Amino acid sequence: MEALNKNILLAGEVIAERWKIVEKIGEGTFSQIYLAYSIHENQRVAVKVEAPSSLKPVLEWESSILKSLQDCNHVCRYFYHGKHAESTVLVMELLGESMSMLRVTPDAIHGVPLQRCVSVGLEMLDCIQAFHQHGYVHRDIKASNFAMADAGSPAKGKYYIIDFGLSRQHLGEDKKVIPARPQAEFRGTSMYASLSSHRRQELGPKDDLWSWFYLVMDFMRGELPWATDAQQKNRQTVLNLKEYYTEKCPSLLVEGLVGASHLVAMMKYLQSLKYEDKPDYDFLRRKLKRVETGSKEEDTMELWNAIESERERALQWTMRAKDAVVKDNTPQSVLDTLLAVKSESRFRKPCIG
Repeated sequence: MEALNKNILLAGEVIAERWKIVEKIGEGTFSQIYLAYSIHENQRVAVKVEAPSSLKPVLEWESSILKSLQDCNHVCRYFYHGKHAESTVLVMELLGESMSMLRVTPDAIHGVPLQRCVSVGLEMLDCIQAFHQHGYVHRDIKASNFAMADAGSPAKGKYYIIDFGLSRQHLGEDKKVIPARPQAEFRGTSMYASLSSHRRQELGPKDDLWSWFYLVMDFMRGELPWATDAQQKNRQTVLNLKEYYTEKCPSLLVEGLVGASHLVAMMKYLQSLKYEDKPDYDFLRRKLKRVETGSKEEDTMELWNAIESERERALQWTMRAKDAVVKDNTPQSVLDTLLAVKSESRFRKPCIG
Protein backbone atom coordinates (compact mmCIF):
# COMPACT_ATOMS: atom_id res chain seq x y z
CA MET A 1 0.00 0.00 0.00
CA GLU A 2 1.14 3.56 -0.66
CA ALA A 3 1.54 6.23 1.96
CA LEU A 4 -1.22 8.81 2.41
CA ASN A 5 -1.16 11.34 -0.42
CA LYS A 6 -2.13 14.42 1.59
CA ASN A 7 -1.51 15.87 5.01
CA ILE A 8 -4.13 15.10 7.62
CA LEU A 9 -3.09 18.05 9.81
CA LEU A 10 -2.00 21.52 8.75
CA ALA A 11 0.62 23.83 10.22
CA GLY A 12 -0.96 26.05 12.85
CA GLU A 13 -3.71 23.63 13.90
CA VAL A 14 -4.02 23.28 17.67
CA ILE A 15 -4.55 19.89 19.30
CA ALA A 16 -6.62 19.76 22.50
CA GLU A 17 -6.07 23.53 23.02
CA ARG A 18 -2.49 22.78 23.99
CA TRP A 19 -0.19 21.76 21.11
CA LYS A 20 0.30 23.68 17.86
CA ILE A 21 1.29 21.76 14.73
CA VAL A 22 4.55 22.86 13.05
CA GLU A 23 5.22 20.39 10.22
CA LYS A 24 4.98 16.76 9.12
CA ILE A 25 8.11 14.76 9.95
CA GLY A 26 7.11 11.20 8.98
CA GLU A 27 4.35 8.97 7.66
CA GLY A 28 3.23 5.40 7.11
CA THR A 29 0.41 3.66 5.29
CA PHE A 30 -2.40 4.92 7.54
CA SER A 31 -0.75 7.43 9.87
CA GLN A 32 1.42 10.53 9.90
CA ILE A 33 3.78 12.06 12.47
CA TYR A 34 3.98 15.80 13.08
CA LEU A 35 6.26 18.08 15.05
CA ALA A 36 4.34 20.30 17.41
CA TYR A 37 5.05 22.53 20.39
CA SER A 38 3.21 23.35 23.56
CA ILE A 39 1.56 26.77 23.52
CA HIS A 40 1.81 26.93 27.33
CA GLU A 41 5.41 25.82 27.90
CA ASN A 42 8.70 25.46 26.06
CA GLN A 43 8.29 21.87 24.92
CA ARG A 44 8.38 20.14 21.53
CA VAL A 45 6.30 16.97 21.05
CA ALA A 46 5.40 14.44 18.39
CA VAL A 47 1.80 14.09 17.25
CA LYS A 48 0.77 10.85 15.56
CA VAL A 49 -2.49 11.00 13.65
CA GLU A 50 -4.43 8.19 12.04
CA ALA A 51 -6.46 8.68 8.87
CA PRO A 52 -10.22 8.48 9.61
CA SER A 53 -10.60 6.04 6.70
CA SER A 54 -8.16 3.49 8.14
CA LEU A 55 -9.47 -0.01 7.51
CA LYS A 56 -7.98 -1.30 10.77
CA PRO A 57 -7.70 1.55 13.29
CA VAL A 58 -4.84 0.83 15.68
CA LEU A 59 -3.88 4.19 17.18
CA GLU A 60 -6.38 3.85 20.03
CA TRP A 61 -4.79 0.49 20.92
CA GLU A 62 -1.26 1.85 20.56
CA SER A 63 -2.15 4.80 22.79
CA SER A 64 -3.52 2.54 25.51
CA ILE A 65 -0.34 0.42 25.46
CA LEU A 66 1.93 3.46 25.61
CA LYS A 67 -0.09 4.90 28.49
CA SER A 68 0.15 1.62 30.42
CA LEU A 69 3.93 1.45 29.93
CA GLN A 70 4.87 4.78 31.45
CA ASP A 71 6.92 3.06 34.15
CA CYS A 72 9.04 1.37 31.44
CA ASN A 73 12.22 3.37 30.84
CA HIS A 74 12.51 2.25 27.21
CA VAL A 75 9.28 3.82 25.92
CA CYS A 76 8.64 7.50 25.30
CA ARG A 77 6.45 9.70 27.46
CA TYR A 78 2.69 9.76 26.83
CA PHE A 79 0.89 13.11 26.96
CA TYR A 80 -2.56 12.76 25.40
CA HIS A 81 -4.73 10.85 22.96
CA GLY A 82 -8.20 11.55 21.69
CA LYS A 83 -10.20 12.84 18.74
CA HIS A 84 -9.24 15.85 16.63
CA ALA A 85 -11.95 16.53 14.08
CA GLU A 86 -12.56 13.08 12.58
CA SER A 87 -9.09 11.70 13.29
CA THR A 88 -7.53 9.98 16.30
CA VAL A 89 -4.35 11.65 17.58
CA LEU A 90 -1.62 10.59 20.00
CA VAL A 91 0.66 13.21 21.55
CA MET A 92 3.94 11.87 22.89
CA GLU A 93 7.57 12.65 23.56
CA LEU A 94 9.57 13.74 20.53
CA LEU A 95 12.39 11.30 19.78
CA GLY A 96 15.40 11.49 17.48
CA GLU A 97 16.53 9.38 14.55
CA SER A 98 15.51 5.75 14.21
CA MET A 99 17.98 2.91 13.93
CA SER A 100 17.20 2.61 10.24
CA MET A 101 19.59 5.54 9.76
CA LEU A 102 22.46 3.14 10.48
CA ARG A 103 21.97 1.61 7.04
CA VAL A 104 22.34 4.86 5.14
CA THR A 105 25.63 6.01 6.67
CA PRO A 106 28.70 5.98 4.38
CA ASP A 107 30.41 3.19 6.35
CA ALA A 108 27.34 0.89 6.11
CA ILE A 109 27.49 0.18 2.36
CA HIS A 110 28.70 -3.37 3.03
CA GLY A 111 27.09 -3.75 6.44
CA VAL A 112 27.31 -1.79 9.67
CA PRO A 113 30.78 -2.00 11.32
CA LEU A 114 30.88 -4.93 13.72
CA GLN A 115 31.46 -2.98 16.92
CA ARG A 116 28.46 -0.80 16.11
CA CYS A 117 26.35 -3.87 15.25
CA VAL A 118 27.01 -5.37 18.66
CA SER A 119 26.41 -2.18 20.65
CA VAL A 120 23.15 -1.42 18.81
CA GLY A 121 22.06 -5.05 19.06
CA LEU A 122 22.50 -4.93 22.83
CA GLU A 123 20.55 -1.66 23.06
CA MET A 124 17.67 -3.15 21.08
CA LEU A 125 17.69 -6.25 23.27
CA ASP A 126 17.37 -4.08 26.38
CA CYS A 127 14.33 -2.38 24.85
CA ILE A 128 12.71 -5.68 23.88
CA GLN A 129 13.29 -7.25 27.28
CA ALA A 130 11.76 -4.25 29.06
CA PHE A 131 8.74 -4.40 26.75
CA HIS A 132 8.29 -8.13 27.38
CA GLN A 133 8.59 -7.69 31.15
CA HIS A 134 5.52 -5.46 31.00
CA GLY A 135 3.48 -8.28 29.48
CA TYR A 136 3.47 -7.48 25.76
CA VAL A 137 5.00 -8.83 22.58
CA HIS A 138 5.79 -6.24 19.92
CA ARG A 139 5.28 -8.36 16.74
CA ASP A 140 6.96 -5.87 14.40
CA ILE A 141 10.62 -5.64 15.39
CA LYS A 142 12.60 -3.71 12.77
CA ALA A 143 15.13 -0.87 12.70
CA SER A 144 12.57 1.88 12.18
CA ASN A 145 10.77 0.84 15.38
CA PHE A 146 13.73 1.79 17.57
CA ALA A 147 14.70 5.42 18.06
CA MET A 148 17.19 7.46 20.03
CA ALA A 149 16.31 10.25 22.41
CA ASP A 150 16.00 13.69 20.84
CA ALA A 151 19.36 15.46 20.48
CA GLY A 152 18.31 18.14 22.95
CA SER A 153 17.00 15.68 25.54
CA PRO A 154 18.72 15.02 28.88
CA ALA A 155 18.48 11.32 27.90
CA LYS A 156 20.62 11.86 24.77
CA GLY A 157 22.06 8.54 23.56
CA LYS A 158 19.26 6.44 25.07
CA TYR A 159 17.25 4.05 22.87
CA TYR A 160 13.50 3.53 22.84
CA ILE A 161 11.14 0.95 21.33
CA ILE A 162 8.23 2.53 19.44
CA ASP A 163 5.13 1.83 17.33
CA PHE A 164 2.86 -0.59 19.19
CA GLY A 165 0.08 -0.84 16.62
CA LEU A 166 0.69 -4.56 16.03
CA SER A 167 1.58 -5.39 19.64
CA ARG A 168 -0.39 -7.92 21.64
CA GLN A 169 -0.78 -8.66 25.33
CA HIS A 170 1.13 -11.83 26.27
CA LEU A 171 0.63 -11.87 30.04
CA GLY A 172 -2.73 -11.51 31.76
CA GLU A 173 -3.45 -9.50 34.89
CA ASP A 174 -2.40 -12.53 36.92
CA LYS A 175 1.02 -12.42 35.14
CA LYS A 176 0.32 -15.78 33.54
CA VAL A 177 0.81 -16.40 29.82
CA ILE A 178 -2.36 -15.94 27.80
CA PRO A 179 -3.05 -19.21 25.93
CA ALA A 180 -2.10 -19.23 22.27
CA ARG A 181 -4.85 -19.17 19.67
CA PRO A 182 -4.89 -22.21 17.35
CA GLN A 183 -4.30 -19.91 14.36
CA ALA A 184 -3.30 -16.28 13.97
CA GLU A 185 -2.85 -13.77 11.16
CA PHE A 186 0.56 -12.82 9.79
CA ARG A 187 2.04 -10.01 11.84
CA GLY A 188 5.28 -8.13 11.30
CA THR A 189 7.47 -7.20 8.35
CA SER A 190 8.27 -9.95 5.87
CA MET A 191 12.02 -9.24 6.01
CA TYR A 192 12.28 -9.85 9.76
CA ALA A 193 9.16 -11.83 10.72
CA SER A 194 9.73 -15.12 12.50
CA LEU A 195 8.87 -18.47 10.96
CA SER A 196 5.94 -18.72 13.37
CA SER A 197 4.46 -15.56 11.88
CA HIS A 198 4.83 -16.91 8.35
CA ARG A 199 3.15 -20.12 9.53
CA ARG A 200 0.22 -18.16 11.03
CA GLN A 201 1.03 -19.23 14.58
CA GLU A 202 0.57 -17.19 17.75
CA LEU A 203 3.60 -15.03 18.48
CA GLY A 204 5.39 -14.96 21.82
CA PRO A 205 8.57 -13.32 23.15
CA LYS A 206 10.74 -15.74 21.17
CA ASP A 207 9.35 -14.35 17.92
CA ASP A 208 10.37 -10.79 18.76
CA LEU A 209 13.83 -12.19 19.44
CA TRP A 210 13.95 -13.99 16.09
CA SER A 211 13.10 -10.70 14.40
CA TRP A 212 15.81 -9.02 16.47
CA PHE A 213 18.33 -11.67 15.42
CA TYR A 214 17.46 -11.28 11.73
CA LEU A 215 17.85 -7.51 12.12
CA VAL A 216 21.28 -7.91 13.72
CA MET A 217 22.28 -10.26 10.90
CA ASP A 218 21.02 -7.72 8.36
CA PHE A 219 23.22 -5.06 9.97
CA MET A 220 26.24 -7.39 9.98
CA ARG A 221 25.91 -8.75 6.46
CA GLY A 222 24.48 -5.71 4.76
CA GLU A 223 21.70 -7.87 3.31
CA LEU A 224 19.72 -11.00 4.16
CA PRO A 225 19.48 -13.85 1.62
CA TRP A 226 15.72 -13.30 1.25
CA ALA A 227 15.94 -9.49 0.96
CA THR A 228 14.93 -9.19 -2.70
CA ASP A 229 11.98 -11.55 -2.30
CA ALA A 230 10.82 -9.77 0.85
CA GLN A 231 10.88 -6.44 -0.99
CA GLN A 232 8.93 -8.00 -3.87
CA LYS A 233 6.43 -9.51 -1.40
CA ASN A 234 7.20 -13.10 -2.45
CA ARG A 235 6.18 -14.31 0.97
CA GLN A 236 6.24 -18.04 0.21
CA THR A 237 9.78 -17.79 -1.14
CA VAL A 238 10.83 -15.81 1.93
CA LEU A 239 9.37 -18.58 4.09
CA ASN A 240 11.26 -21.27 2.13
CA LEU A 241 14.56 -19.43 2.44
CA LYS A 242 14.09 -18.70 6.13
CA GLU A 243 13.31 -22.36 6.78
CA TYR A 244 16.48 -23.40 4.99
CA TYR A 245 18.85 -20.88 6.60
CA THR A 246 17.22 -20.96 10.03
CA GLU A 247 16.29 -24.61 10.55
CA LYS A 248 18.24 -26.74 8.08
CA CYS A 249 21.58 -24.97 7.59
CA PRO A 250 21.88 -22.16 10.18
CA SER A 251 25.66 -22.14 9.83
CA LEU A 252 25.30 -20.84 6.27
CA LEU A 253 23.52 -17.71 7.44
CA VAL A 254 26.54 -16.74 9.55
CA GLU A 255 29.22 -18.13 7.24
CA GLY A 256 32.33 -15.93 7.21
CA LEU A 257 31.28 -13.69 10.09
CA VAL A 258 33.38 -13.00 13.15
CA GLY A 259 32.03 -15.01 16.08
CA ALA A 260 30.02 -17.31 13.80
CA SER A 261 29.93 -20.09 16.40
CA HIS A 262 28.29 -17.73 18.92
CA LEU A 263 25.73 -16.63 16.36
CA VAL A 264 24.86 -20.27 15.65
CA ALA A 265 24.51 -20.87 19.39
CA MET A 266 22.05 -17.98 19.57
CA MET A 267 20.00 -19.48 16.73
CA LYS A 268 19.94 -22.92 18.34
CA TYR A 269 18.81 -21.39 21.61
CA LEU A 270 16.00 -19.46 19.93
CA GLN A 271 14.93 -22.65 18.14
CA SER A 272 14.55 -24.34 21.53
CA LEU A 273 12.04 -21.79 22.80
CA LYS A 274 8.28 -22.22 22.74
CA TYR A 275 5.48 -19.66 22.62
CA GLU A 276 5.03 -19.56 26.40
CA ASP A 277 8.73 -19.56 27.37
CA LYS A 278 10.44 -16.69 29.13
CA PRO A 279 13.71 -16.16 27.21
CA ASP A 280 17.14 -15.98 28.80
CA TYR A 281 18.07 -12.49 27.60
CA ASP A 282 21.39 -12.58 29.45
CA PHE A 283 22.46 -15.65 27.45
CA LEU A 284 21.83 -13.75 24.22
CA ARG A 285 23.74 -10.74 25.57
CA ARG A 286 26.76 -12.85 26.47
CA LYS A 287 26.81 -14.52 23.08
CA LEU A 288 26.46 -11.25 21.17
CA LYS A 289 29.29 -9.69 23.19
CA ARG A 290 31.45 -12.72 22.36
CA VAL A 291 30.77 -12.13 18.65
CA GLU A 292 32.69 -8.88 18.85
CA THR A 293 35.79 -10.56 20.23
CA GLY A 294 35.56 -13.63 17.97
CA SER A 295 38.13 -16.40 18.55
CA LYS A 296 41.54 -17.53 17.31
CA GLU A 297 39.91 -19.69 14.66
CA GLU A 298 37.74 -16.86 13.29
CA ASP A 299 38.35 -13.71 11.27
CA THR A 300 39.65 -10.61 13.03
CA MET A 301 37.58 -7.45 13.24
CA GLU A 302 39.93 -5.78 10.78
CA LEU A 303 39.19 -8.46 8.20
CA TRP A 304 35.47 -8.15 8.80
CA ASN A 305 35.44 -4.41 8.23
CA ALA A 306 37.47 -4.58 4.99
CA ILE A 307 35.35 -4.26 1.84
CA GLU A 308 37.37 -6.73 -0.20
CA SER A 309 37.09 -9.42 2.46
CA GLU A 310 33.32 -8.79 2.59
CA ARG A 311 33.06 -9.68 -1.08
CA GLU A 312 35.27 -12.72 -0.66
CA ARG A 313 33.14 -13.98 2.24
CA ALA A 314 30.01 -13.54 0.13
CA LEU A 315 31.48 -15.70 -2.64
CA GLN A 316 32.63 -18.34 -0.16
CA TRP A 317 29.17 -18.29 1.47
CA THR A 318 27.49 -19.01 -1.87
CA MET A 319 29.92 -21.84 -2.75
CA ARG A 320 29.37 -23.53 0.61
CA ALA A 321 25.61 -23.21 0.18
CA LYS A 322 25.91 -25.06 -3.14
CA ASP A 323 27.99 -27.82 -1.57
CA ALA A 324 25.59 -28.18 1.35
CA VAL A 325 22.42 -28.57 -0.69
CA VAL A 326 24.05 -31.20 -2.88
CA LYS A 327 25.40 -33.22 0.04
CA ASP A 328 22.25 -33.29 2.17
CA ASN A 329 19.90 -34.52 -0.57
CA THR A 330 17.81 -31.37 -0.53
CA PRO A 331 14.63 -31.79 -2.61
CA GLN A 332 15.02 -30.47 -6.15
CA SER A 333 12.43 -27.70 -5.73
CA VAL A 334 14.25 -26.25 -2.72
CA LEU A 335 17.61 -26.84 -4.38
CA ASP A 336 16.48 -24.81 -7.40
CA THR A 337 15.43 -21.99 -5.10
CA LEU A 338 18.72 -21.92 -3.23
CA LEU A 339 21.02 -22.22 -6.24
CA ALA A 340 19.36 -19.69 -8.52
CA VAL A 341 21.78 -16.76 -8.23
CA LYS A 342 20.75 -13.25 -9.22
CA SER A 343 23.73 -11.55 -10.83
CA GLU A 344 22.64 -8.08 -9.77
CA SER A 345 22.93 -8.97 -6.07
CA ARG A 346 26.09 -7.79 -4.36
CA PHE A 347 25.99 -10.92 -2.23
CA ARG A 348 25.24 -13.32 -5.07
CA LYS A 349 22.89 -14.89 -2.58
CA PRO A 350 20.68 -17.92 -3.26
CA CYS A 351 17.13 -16.89 -4.14
CA ILE A 352 14.27 -17.55 -6.53
CA GLY A 353 15.19 -16.98 -10.18
